[in-house]
Amino acid sequence: MSIKTLIHPEYFQGKHKKNNYFEGWYYKFVSQDEKDTIAFIPGVSINHDDQHAFIQVFISHQKEKDVQLKTHYFRFAFEDFSFNEKDFWIKIGPNYFSNTKIEIDLNEKDFEINGSLKMLQLSPIQRSLLSPNIMGIFGYLNFMECYHGIVSMSHQLEGFLNVNQNDIIFQSGKGYIEKDWGKSFPDSYVWLQSNHFENPKTSFMFSYANIPFLGLHFKGLIANLIFNKKEYRFATYNRTKVVREMIDGGNVL
Repeated sequence: MSIKTLIHPEYFQGKHKKNNYFEGWYYKFVSQDEKDTIAFIPGVSINHDDQHAFIQVFISHQKEKDVQLKTHYFRFAFEDFSFNEKDFWIKIGPNYFSNTKIEIDLNEKDFEINGSLKMLQLSPIQRSLLSPNIMGIFGYLNFMECYHGIVSMSHQLEGFLNVNQNDIIFQSGKGYIEKDWGKSFPDSYVWLQSNHFENPKTSFMFSYANIPFLGLHFKGLIANLIFNKKEYRFATYNRTKVVREMIDGGNVL
């Protein structure tokens, strides 16, 4: 782990990994009218049995009170993955992902999506010596099973994506970028994120997970709130605690 990748987690972290490793970036795009959301998770799975690159696609459309969600998994040879160490970008086949734009060209039976989107006015999180990234002091440790990074809490979008010959316009919509990497995900977790509130200058992400640590486990909290351009951090490493947790079906209260 270098200082550059520590404070800029968007860069590829797994250059020297040979086995038992994953890395994935999460790009979320919401249209201005909030009816259409498309998310991409480009990433790699590095192991001896099934090494490959992939792009997951999540598409949701809201019609009145109903939300239709469809998911797709595109598998690539590991050799189709490439990255840049000087300026952040990754490529998987013809698909390009950076912190300023994406270019998509994915096709399979009964589904295709292509187009490009630009991302403007990114909102990176605050950093300090004790909190070089969203994981705080834990970001310095090299034995965690899973690491988390936030690239942009919120940003503006330009462009459109064509899904099965239908254009979805994201002009003046909102986006979000984060990522995960390591050996494995926590065995249980709650994750929430939204940029859409009554106050349009509000962004929020929340992650609460069962974290393995030195042979034991602890409940790890990371929550970040931006309200009127001011950031509020709630995390285990600054002694924040979850007083009450209620999970009922698909709802978290």
